[in-house]
Amino acid sequence: MPILLVGTVLAMDYATIVIRRAELQNATDIVATRMSADMAGRLSQKEAETAAKQLLATILNVDLADITTDFVLQDELALAGKSISVQLVATTKASTIGWTLGLINPTIDIQAKSTSKTSLASIGKPIYLAMYFVMDRSGSMFDNTEVRNNEDSYCLDPSNANTDHIYMYRKRCFRNRMWILKDTLIKQLEKMQSAEEALIAKVGAVSYNDQMDTPLNFTHDIELVKSYVGELRDEGGTSSSEAFSYAVHQFRSLEKFKDREGNLVDPQKYIIFVSDGANSGKDDDPKTLRSCKEAYALGIKVYTIFMTNVYQNPNTAQSEARAKKLMKGCAYSQDTYFEATSGSNFIDAINVIGTLTVKPTTRLTK
Repeated sequence: MPILLVGTVLAMDYATIVIRRAELQNATDIVATRMSADMAGRLSQKEAETAAKQLLATILNVDLADITTDFVLQDELALAGKSISVQLVATTKASTIGWTLGLINPTIDIQAKSTSKTSLASIGKPIYLAMYFVMDRSGSMFDNTEVRNNEDSYCLDPSNANTDHIYMYRKRCFRNRMWILKDTLIKQLEKMQSAEEALIAKVGAVSYNDQMDTPLNFTHDIELVKSYVGELRDEGGTSSSEAFSYAVHQFRSLEKFKDREGNLVDPQKYIIFVSDGANSGKDDDPKTLRSCKEAYALGIKVYTIFMTNVYQNPNTAQSEARAKKLMKGCAYSQDTYFEATSGSNFIDAINVIGTLTVKPTTRLTK
């Protein structure tokens, strides 16, 4: 039995280390790609290294103190105006259980290395982008996050059990999920507007609760999309299948863009799918997943953000697990799935997605 116990513990630790190393390698690939593009855009090496560490911590959902980076300008081809190549070595820690038996250290350092190259010829050319938002506006989006509402001198603290219900419609001390979603997406859209010289974009959106709302088709007018997002209201149940299917349909009818010379250009294609709970209908999950696969076939990269329930209880655990399974299954890859356990996490996820989806021509070389 002691030998069996030791073997089991070591096997579990080995599996943990393998999974953690794979997660770190994927994150390092993403960050190296992003940073080589940013340095090609004349971001300094010091600025790029700081940004790389912050982005790694966000993707891996760890503290900055738990990440060590070694950021190296790989060659000097950029000085000749050809390309820029960077190497990123990232180190983090994996917790083990074998230390309880005195077998190994309580944590083990995990390391990953990635090299990425960006063509400077791509800098200065517009980026062509088609992005569609699929947004859950069900009643649970009314739930609070930890983000404080600092705009009012008086507000209702809904966590206070003694609060008189007569004040329920006054300003809350904490921002709810819907406010976080609207505010963050609108700010991201404003960033796209500010980059209009370097970014040629078509954006659309659809919201849903028990059923799909009136959608906003692809448009170059980002102000329309901001207005659509700003008018979202949290109410009703959850049924994502029709809305997601409509988003995919929009890409089927999307025409190629024209560049400045009149040539046809195939844009980068993205769907941003946000939800905070399980679908109500039994057919919604399989229908949504089928639409996700159709999106991949059309060259669409699907990013999903699942806003978890901070007030977890046994009655909601099963439905939350089902919702999480859908969002993970719909994401284009494990790197395009984000789990927002707080309002701050959601803001970080949108910022990361915005950074990763708007980039020059870049490729991993190692």
